[in-house]
Amino acid sequence: MIPKRVVLVDDSRVFRSILEDLLKDDPSVQVVASLWSGEKALEYLALHPVDVVTLDVEMPGLDGIETLRRIQELNKGIGVIMLSSLTRSGADATMRALDLGAFDFLPKPSFDEGLQYKATFRMQLLSKIKAWRNNSKPIISKQFAPQKGNPEVLANPNTPARSGHVQAIVIGVSTGGPKALTVMLPLLTALVDCPILIVQHMPPHFTKSLAESLAKRCRYKVVEASEGQAVEERTVYIAPGGFHLVVRRESNKVLTALTSQPAENGCRPSVDVLFRSAGNVYGANLVAMILTGMGADGAASLRALKRGGAWICAQDEASSVVWGMPGSAVATGVVDDVASLEKLPESVAKIVKGNK
Repeated sequence: MIPKRVVLVDDSRVFRSILEDLLKDDPSVQVVASLWSGEKALEYLALHPVDVVTLDVEMPGLDGIETLRRIQELNKGIGVIMLSSLTRSGADATMRALDLGAFDFLPKPSFDEGLQYKATFRMQLLSKIKAWRNNSKPIISKQFAPQKGNPEVLANPNTPARSGHVQAIVIGVSTGGPKALTVMLPLLTALVDCPILIVQHMPPHFTKSLAESLAKRCRYKVVEASEGQAVEERTVYIAPGGFHLVVRRESNKVLTALTSQPAENGCRPSVDVLFRSAGNVYGANLVAMILTGMGADGAASLRALKRGGAWICAQDEASSVVWGMPGSAVATGVVDDVASLEKLPESVAKIVKGNK
Protein backbone atom coordinates (compact mmCIF):
# COMPACT_ATOMS: atom_id res chain seq x y z
CA MET A 1 0.00 0.00 0.00
CA ILE A 2 1.32 3.44 -0.96
CA PRO A 3 1.06 5.73 2.08
CA LYS A 4 -0.93 8.95 1.90
CA ARG A 5 1.44 11.92 1.64
CA VAL A 6 0.43 14.45 4.29
CA VAL A 7 1.48 18.07 4.85
CA LEU A 8 0.90 19.68 8.27
CA VAL A 9 0.29 23.44 8.27
CA ASP A 10 0.11 25.31 11.60
CA ASP A 11 1.90 28.33 13.02
CA SER A 12 2.53 26.43 16.29
CA ARG A 13 5.69 24.33 16.12
CA VAL A 14 4.62 22.47 19.27
CA PHE A 15 1.27 21.50 17.79
CA ARG A 16 2.87 20.36 14.53
CA SER A 17 5.26 18.19 16.53
CA ILE A 18 2.34 16.62 18.37
CA LEU A 19 0.61 15.85 15.06
CA GLU A 20 3.78 14.33 13.63
CA ASP A 21 4.14 12.15 16.71
CA LEU A 22 0.53 10.97 16.42
CA LEU A 23 0.92 9.99 12.77
CA LYS A 24 4.45 8.62 12.64
CA ASP A 25 3.69 4.97 13.48
CA ASP A 26 0.95 4.39 10.93
CA PRO A 27 2.40 2.86 7.72
CA SER A 28 -0.50 4.15 5.61
CA VAL A 29 0.44 7.79 6.30
CA GLN A 30 3.68 9.66 5.56
CA VAL A 31 4.19 13.21 6.82
CA VAL A 32 6.21 14.76 4.00
CA ALA A 33 6.32 18.34 5.32
CA SER A 34 5.59 20.32 8.49
CA LEU A 35 5.10 24.01 7.65
CA TRP A 36 4.42 27.13 9.72
CA SER A 37 2.46 29.33 7.29
CA GLY A 38 0.02 29.36 4.43
CA GLU A 39 2.64 30.98 2.21
CA LYS A 40 5.15 28.17 2.83
CA ALA A 41 2.43 25.57 2.26
CA LEU A 42 1.56 26.98 -1.17
CA GLU A 43 5.22 27.06 -2.16
CA TYR A 44 5.61 23.40 -1.20
CA LEU A 45 2.35 22.21 -2.80
CA ALA A 46 3.21 23.88 -6.10
CA LEU A 47 6.33 21.70 -6.39
CA HIS A 48 5.52 18.38 -4.68
CA PRO A 49 2.83 15.69 -4.94
CA VAL A 50 0.62 15.66 -1.83
CA ASP A 51 -2.57 13.77 -0.97
CA VAL A 52 -3.84 15.52 2.17
CA VAL A 53 -3.16 18.79 3.99
CA THR A 54 -4.13 19.47 7.60
CA LEU A 55 -4.68 23.21 7.80
CA ASP A 56 -5.04 25.48 10.83
CA VAL A 57 -7.99 27.87 10.42
CA GLU A 58 -6.39 30.76 12.33
CA MET A 59 -2.85 31.72 11.29
CA PRO A 60 -0.99 35.02 11.00
CA GLY A 61 -0.35 36.27 7.48
CA LEU A 62 -2.26 34.06 5.04
CA ASP A 63 -5.03 32.54 7.17
CA GLY A 64 -6.51 29.10 6.70
CA ILE A 65 -9.47 30.27 4.58
CA GLU A 66 -7.33 32.14 2.05
CA THR A 67 -4.76 29.33 1.99
CA LEU A 68 -7.57 26.89 1.24
CA ARG A 69 -8.82 29.07 -1.63
CA ARG A 70 -5.37 29.02 -3.20
CA ILE A 71 -4.92 25.28 -2.67
CA GLN A 72 -8.18 24.75 -4.56
CA GLU A 73 -6.89 26.97 -7.37
CA LEU A 74 -3.88 24.65 -7.76
CA ASN A 75 -6.39 22.01 -8.93
CA LYS A 76 -4.22 19.09 -7.82
CA GLY A 77 -6.91 17.02 -6.13
CA ILE A 78 -5.54 17.65 -2.64
CA GLY A 79 -7.81 16.84 0.29
CA VAL A 80 -7.83 19.54 2.97
CA ILE A 81 -8.77 18.82 6.60
CA MET A 82 -9.33 21.99 8.63
CA LEU A 83 -8.28 22.13 12.29
CA SER A 84 -10.19 24.81 14.16
CA SER A 85 -10.77 25.97 17.72
CA LEU A 86 -13.88 24.92 19.63
CA THR A 87 -15.27 28.44 19.57
CA ARG A 88 -18.11 30.14 17.77
CA SER A 89 -15.71 32.07 15.53
CA GLY A 90 -13.83 28.86 14.81
CA ALA A 91 -17.08 27.13 13.89
CA ASP A 92 -18.14 29.95 11.55
CA ALA A 93 -14.76 29.89 9.81
CA THR A 94 -14.96 26.11 9.47
CA MET A 95 -18.35 26.39 7.75
CA ARG A 96 -16.84 28.80 5.26
CA ALA A 97 -13.94 26.40 4.67
CA LEU A 98 -16.24 23.45 4.07
CA ASP A 99 -18.28 25.57 1.68
CA LEU A 100 -15.07 26.42 -0.20
CA GLY A 101 -14.24 22.75 -0.65
CA ALA A 102 -12.38 21.52 2.44
CA PHE A 103 -12.80 17.76 2.69
CA ASP A 104 -13.46 17.61 6.44
CA PHE A 105 -12.52 19.18 9.78
CA LEU A 106 -11.58 18.40 13.36
CA PRO A 107 -11.84 20.62 16.42
CA LYS A 108 -8.32 21.59 17.45
CA PRO A 109 -7.54 19.87 20.76
CA SER A 110 -5.53 21.12 23.69
CA PHE A 111 -4.70 17.57 24.84
CA ASP A 112 -5.17 18.69 28.44
CA GLU A 113 -7.53 15.77 28.97
CA GLY A 114 -4.78 13.18 28.88
CA LEU A 115 -3.72 10.15 26.86
CA GLN A 116 -7.23 8.86 26.15
CA TYR A 117 -8.20 12.12 24.48
CA LYS A 118 -4.99 12.09 22.46
CA ALA A 119 -5.71 8.52 21.32
CA THR A 120 -9.23 9.49 20.27
CA PHE A 121 -7.98 12.48 18.29
CA ARG A 122 -5.34 10.30 16.59
CA MET A 123 -7.97 7.77 15.55
CA GLN A 124 -10.25 10.50 14.18
CA LEU A 125 -7.48 12.24 12.28
CA LEU A 126 -6.15 9.02 10.74
CA SER A 127 -9.63 7.91 9.69
CA LYS A 128 -10.24 11.22 7.93
CA ILE A 129 -6.87 11.16 6.17
CA LYS A 130 -7.48 7.60 4.99
CA ALA A 131 -11.01 8.45 3.90
CA TRP A 132 -9.71 10.85 1.27
CA ARG A 133 -10.37 8.44 -1.53
CA ASN A 134 -8.31 9.62 -4.51
CA ASN A 135 -10.58 7.39 -6.60
CA SER A 136 -10.08 4.41 -4.30
CA LYS A 137 -12.82 2.01 -3.27
CA PRO A 138 -15.58 3.29 -0.95
CA ILE A 139 -15.37 2.63 2.78
CA ILE A 140 -18.27 0.42 3.91
CA SER A 141 -18.72 -1.09 7.35
CA LYS A 142 -18.02 -4.85 7.31
CA GLN A 143 -21.11 -5.35 9.45
CA PHE A 144 -23.27 -4.32 6.51
CA ALA A 145 -21.09 -5.51 3.63
CA PRO A 146 -23.26 -6.92 0.78
CA GLN A 147 -23.48 -10.72 0.69
CA LYS A 148 -23.04 -12.51 -2.61
CA GLY A 149 -26.36 -12.91 -4.37
CA ASN A 150 -28.19 -10.31 -2.27
CA PRO A 151 -29.68 -7.36 -4.14
CA GLU A 152 -28.16 -4.02 -3.27
CA VAL A 153 -31.47 -2.21 -3.75
CA LEU A 154 -34.90 -3.72 -3.30
CA ALA A 155 -36.26 -4.95 -6.62
CA ASN A 156 -39.82 -4.76 -5.28
CA PRO A 157 -39.65 -2.56 -2.19
CA ASN A 158 -42.45 -2.64 0.34
CA THR A 159 -43.69 0.78 -0.64
CA PRO A 160 -45.31 2.50 2.36
CA ALA A 161 -49.00 3.16 2.35
CA ARG A 162 -49.66 6.58 0.86
CA SER A 163 -52.97 7.08 2.60
CA GLY A 164 -52.42 10.67 3.57
CA HIS A 165 -48.97 12.14 3.16
CA VAL A 166 -45.45 11.92 4.43
CA GLN A 167 -45.38 13.67 7.77
CA ALA A 168 -41.59 14.00 8.18
CA ILE A 169 -38.23 13.46 6.50
CA VAL A 170 -35.20 12.32 8.54
CA ILE A 171 -31.64 12.63 7.24
CA GLY A 172 -28.36 11.14 8.48
CA VAL A 173 -25.05 12.51 7.20
CA SER A 174 -21.41 12.81 8.27
CA THR A 175 -18.16 13.38 6.34
CA GLY A 176 -18.84 15.71 3.43
CA GLY A 177 -22.22 16.53 4.93
CA PRO A 178 -22.15 20.33 5.16
CA LYS A 179 -21.37 20.63 1.45
CA ALA A 180 -23.89 17.91 0.57
CA LEU A 181 -26.61 19.65 2.59
CA THR A 182 -25.76 22.97 0.96
CA VAL A 183 -26.45 21.40 -2.43
CA MET A 184 -29.36 19.12 -1.59
CA LEU A 185 -31.40 20.90 1.07
CA PRO A 186 -32.35 24.04 -0.93
CA LEU A 187 -33.58 21.77 -3.74
CA LEU A 188 -35.57 19.58 -1.36
CA THR A 189 -37.16 22.41 0.61
CA ALA A 190 -38.29 24.00 -2.65
CA LEU A 191 -40.32 20.88 -3.47
CA VAL A 192 -41.88 19.79 -0.15
CA ASP A 193 -43.46 21.30 2.98
CA CYS A 194 -43.08 18.58 5.63
CA PRO A 195 -40.62 18.98 8.53
CA ILE A 196 -37.06 17.72 8.15
CA LEU A 197 -34.89 16.44 11.01
CA ILE A 198 -31.15 16.03 10.48
CA VAL A 199 -28.28 14.38 12.31
CA GLN A 200 -24.97 15.74 11.02
CA HIS A 201 -21.99 14.48 13.00
CA MET A 202 -20.51 17.66 14.48
CA PRO A 203 -19.42 18.98 17.88
CA PRO A 204 -21.12 21.84 19.79
CA HIS A 205 -21.03 25.31 18.19
CA PHE A 206 -20.56 23.82 14.74
CA THR A 207 -24.14 22.62 14.36
CA LYS A 208 -25.47 26.11 15.15
CA SER A 209 -23.18 27.64 12.53
CA LEU A 210 -24.32 24.97 10.07
CA ALA A 211 -27.99 25.78 10.75
CA GLU A 212 -27.41 29.49 10.21
CA SER A 213 -25.49 28.85 7.00
CA LEU A 214 -28.24 26.61 5.59
CA ALA A 215 -30.98 29.03 6.64
CA LYS A 216 -29.57 31.58 4.19
CA ARG A 217 -30.00 29.13 1.33
CA CYS A 218 -33.31 27.37 2.01
CA ARG A 219 -36.98 28.27 1.73
CA TYR A 220 -37.48 26.61 5.13
CA LYS A 221 -36.64 27.95 8.54
CA VAL A 222 -33.47 26.10 9.67
CA VAL A 223 -32.70 25.82 13.39
CA GLU A 224 -30.47 23.96 15.78
CA ALA A 225 -32.98 21.77 17.63
CA SER A 226 -33.74 22.44 21.28
CA GLU A 227 -35.75 20.68 23.97
CA GLY A 228 -39.53 20.62 23.55
CA GLN A 229 -39.91 22.31 20.17
CA ALA A 230 -43.07 21.57 18.21
CA VAL A 231 -42.14 19.86 14.95
CA GLU A 232 -43.73 22.05 12.28
CA GLU A 233 -43.96 22.20 8.51
CA ARG A 234 -41.37 24.11 6.49
CA THR A 235 -38.80 23.81 9.29
CA VAL A 236 -35.47 21.97 9.43
CA TYR A 237 -34.24 20.79 12.84
CA ILE A 238 -30.51 19.99 13.15
CA ALA A 239 -29.40 17.88 16.11
CA PRO A 240 -27.05 19.95 18.33
CA GLY A 241 -23.51 18.67 18.76
CA GLY A 242 -23.15 16.57 21.90
CA PHE A 243 -26.84 15.58 22.15
CA HIS A 244 -29.02 12.90 20.60
CA LEU A 245 -32.14 14.26 18.89
CA VAL A 246 -35.39 12.29 19.29
CA VAL A 247 -39.07 13.00 18.68
CA ARG A 248 -42.11 12.10 20.77
CA ARG A 249 -45.83 12.46 20.29
CA GLU A 250 -47.80 14.44 22.86
CA SER A 251 -51.55 14.67 22.24
CA ASN A 252 -51.86 15.87 18.65
CA LYS A 253 -48.35 17.33 18.45
CA VAL A 254 -44.87 15.96 17.82
CA LEU A 255 -42.12 17.47 19.98
CA THR A 256 -38.35 17.33 19.88
CA ALA A 257 -36.30 16.10 22.82
CA LEU A 258 -32.56 16.08 23.48
CA THR A 259 -30.76 13.37 25.41
CA SER A 260 -27.20 12.93 26.64
CA GLN A 261 -27.37 9.13 26.72
CA PRO A 262 -24.18 7.30 25.66
CA ALA A 263 -22.93 7.64 22.10
CA GLU A 264 -24.01 5.06 19.52
CA ASN A 265 -21.67 4.04 16.71
CA GLY A 266 -19.19 6.36 18.41
CA CYS A 267 -21.49 9.31 17.72
CA ARG A 268 -23.61 11.74 19.70
CA PRO A 269 -25.80 12.79 18.00
CA SER A 270 -26.42 9.43 16.34
CA VAL A 271 -28.47 8.81 13.21
CA ASP A 272 -29.78 5.50 14.56
CA VAL A 273 -31.17 7.20 17.67
CA LEU A 274 -33.12 9.74 15.61
CA PHE A 275 -34.31 7.16 13.07
CA ARG A 276 -35.65 4.79 15.76
CA SER A 277 -37.64 7.49 17.48
CA ALA A 278 -38.97 8.88 14.18
CA GLY A 279 -40.04 5.40 13.12
CA ASN A 280 -41.98 4.96 16.36
CA VAL A 281 -43.74 8.32 15.91
CA TYR A 282 -44.37 8.46 12.17
CA GLY A 283 -44.47 4.81 11.04
CA ALA A 284 -45.31 4.58 7.33
CA ASN A 285 -45.57 8.36 6.96
CA LEU A 286 -41.80 8.80 7.04
CA VAL A 287 -38.97 9.20 4.53
CA ALA A 288 -35.41 8.38 5.67
CA MET A 289 -32.31 9.53 3.80
CA ILE A 290 -28.68 8.47 4.29
CA LEU A 291 -26.08 10.77 2.78
CA THR A 292 -22.28 10.83 2.55
CA GLY A 293 -20.28 9.79 5.61
CA MET A 294 -17.79 7.38 7.14
CA GLY A 295 -18.93 4.34 9.07
CA ALA A 296 -22.40 2.84 9.29
CA ASP A 297 -24.45 5.10 11.58
CA GLY A 298 -28.10 4.79 10.56
CA ALA A 299 -27.89 1.39 8.88
CA ALA A 300 -28.88 -0.64 11.96
CA SER A 301 -32.26 1.11 12.23
CA LEU A 302 -33.29 0.77 8.58
CA ARG A 303 -34.82 -2.69 8.69
CA ALA A 304 -37.16 -1.62 11.51
CA LEU A 305 -38.10 1.51 9.55
CA LYS A 306 -38.86 -0.62 6.50
CA ARG A 307 -41.03 -3.01 8.54
CA GLY A 308 -42.96 0.04 9.71
CA GLY A 309 -43.53 1.13 6.11
CA ALA A 310 -41.05 4.00 5.77
CA TRP A 311 -39.53 4.85 2.39
CA ILE A 312 -35.72 4.84 2.40
CA CYS A 313 -33.19 6.36 0.03
CA ALA A 314 -29.42 6.82 -0.08
CA GLN A 315 -26.89 8.96 -1.88
CA ASP A 316 -25.01 7.17 -4.65
CA GLU A 317 -21.29 6.44 -4.55
CA ALA A 318 -20.35 8.80 -7.37
CA SER A 319 -21.66 11.91 -5.62
CA SER A 320 -20.57 10.92 -2.08
CA VAL A 321 -17.37 12.19 -0.50
CA VAL A 322 -17.26 8.92 1.46
CA TRP A 323 -19.66 6.08 0.60
CA GLY A 324 -19.49 4.49 4.06
CA MET A 325 -22.86 5.38 5.58
CA PRO A 326 -24.87 5.24 2.34
CA GLY A 327 -22.99 2.12 1.22
CA SER A 328 -23.76 0.39 4.51
CA ALA A 329 -27.40 1.43 4.17
CA VAL A 330 -27.61 -0.01 0.65
CA ALA A 331 -26.00 -3.23 1.86
CA THR A 332 -28.94 -3.88 4.23
CA GLY A 333 -31.12 -4.60 1.20
CA VAL A 334 -33.99 -2.35 2.32
CA VAL A 335 -33.14 0.86 0.47
CA ASP A 336 -35.82 1.86 -2.02
CA ASP A 337 -33.79 4.26 -4.14
CA VAL A 338 -30.14 5.23 -4.66
CA ALA A 339 -29.54 8.49 -6.50
CA SER A 340 -27.13 11.36 -6.90
CA LEU A 341 -27.24 14.29 -4.53
CA GLU A 342 -28.95 16.47 -7.16
CA LYS A 343 -31.60 13.85 -8.03
CA LEU A 344 -32.55 12.75 -4.50
CA PRO A 345 -34.81 15.80 -3.83
CA GLU A 346 -37.00 15.06 -6.85
CA SER A 347 -37.21 11.38 -5.91
CA VAL A 348 -38.22 12.23 -2.34
CA ALA A 349 -40.72 14.85 -3.53
CA LYS A 350 -42.51 12.24 -5.65
CA ILE A 351 -42.94 10.06 -2.57
CA VAL A 352 -44.12 12.99 -0.45
CA LYS A 353 -46.69 13.90 -3.09
CA GLY A 354 -47.81 10.29 -3.58
CA ASN A 355 -46.56 9.94 -7.14
CA LYS A 356 -44.58 6.73 -6.69
